[in-house]
Amino acid sequence: MGFPTPQFGAPLAPDQVNPELPFYPIYGVTPSNKYIPISIDSMGRLNVNATLSGSVTIGEIGNPDESSFSYGATLEQTVGGVYQDTNPTLPSGTQGAVRLTQYRAFHVNLRDSSGIEISPSLESTQLAVKADLDKFQFSTGGALLVTNTETVGTSINKYAENTTVPAAILTTILTYTVPAGKTLDITGVYGWGQCDGEFLIKVDSVIVGGGWSSPSFRTLRLDYTAAPILANAGQIVTVNVIQYQTSTQDFKANLLGTLN
Repeated sequence: MGFPTPQFGAPLAPDQVNPELPFYPIYGVTPSNKYIPISIDSMGRLNVNATLSGSVTIGEIGNPDESSFSYGATLEQTVGGVYQDTNPTLPSGTQGAVRLTQYRAFHVNLRDSSGIEISPSLESTQLAVKADLDKFQFSTGGALLVTNTETVGTSINKYAENTTVPAAILTTILTYTVPAGKTLDITGVYGWGQCDGEFLIKVDSVIVGGGWSSPSFRTLRLDYTAAPILANAGQIVTVNVIQYQTSTQDFKANLLGTLN
């Protein structure tokens, strides 16, 4: 069988085709007028040559999970992404590369299941939160250190005496007016005298506490530390006593508390 002078794009005549092969034509002609034989394998599949970059096995492109990786050397099925500081917008219906950070992290936009954007905290807000968190201090054992920075109240201890407490009449021994802009936590009252008596504590004439002294406990100690009695600015606190002797008696009192 003879072959014609190569002419690019010109078909071969029937008598120039090998009748034993089940395809047509047997030869192709390149632009440089060179014949290129076409070959098939024993299964009738066309043999082709592919030029690939690197070591690639067709059907097994990529690397097994958890395989070693070297930046700039290991072949990878890359996920597209672009690092740049700005984020240009895209017209509707167009494609765009995913934006990456300098450290290869994806920029994300959080949305709920309905596609509504979830507004993230601004960087300034995040920094403010971090600044507040940094105020916490911990011991070497991990315990939170707490420092009380509140203004400590001013303790008061007021004393008074009444040497002429009449019989059977409730009489004031001590009077104290809470200063303007302050509150008073009454934490205790001490009362004693020449005889037994019933002591009453009043805030603006309202009885808020009291007790009896006796021969066994001639000095009455009233402790309100666990639950102080409150008196507000301008209110008048009095310690009063009533005794049942036949003559006037001498009584004394201490008022204890904290001004805040």
